[in-house]
Amino acid sequence: DEISDNIVEQLIAAGVDINCTNNEGVTALHMALKKNKENVVQVLLRKGPDVRIQDNYGNTALHYACTADEISDNIVEQLIAAGVDINCTNNEGVTALHMAL
Repeated sequence: DEISDNIVEQLIAAGVDINCTNNEGVTALHMALKKNKENVVQVLLRKGPDVRIQDNYGNTALHYACTADEISDNIVEQLIAAGVDINCTNNEGVTALHMAL
C-alpha cells in the first residue's frame, strides 16, 4: 500500500542498506515479494538491490517471486533484467522454475 511505499522510500533516503539481511538471510526485497507488496518491490528494484542474494535456505528473490500469490510477470522480468540467476538452486536443489509449477 501507499503507506508502505512511503516508509520504504523514507528509509532508503535516510541511508538504509537495502541488501541488509535478517537472521534467516532474508532481504527487504525477499520479504516484499513474500508479502505480495508489489509497489514496495518496485521501489526497491528502482534502487538497484543485489537480486542474487540467497537466504539461509538458498532462495533468491526469483524463488520468492515464483511462489508469491499476486506478483506480476513484470516483476519476474525486472528481476531477470537486474541479473538474478535464473538457474540458481536452493539448498534442496530446487530452482525458481520448479517453485513456479
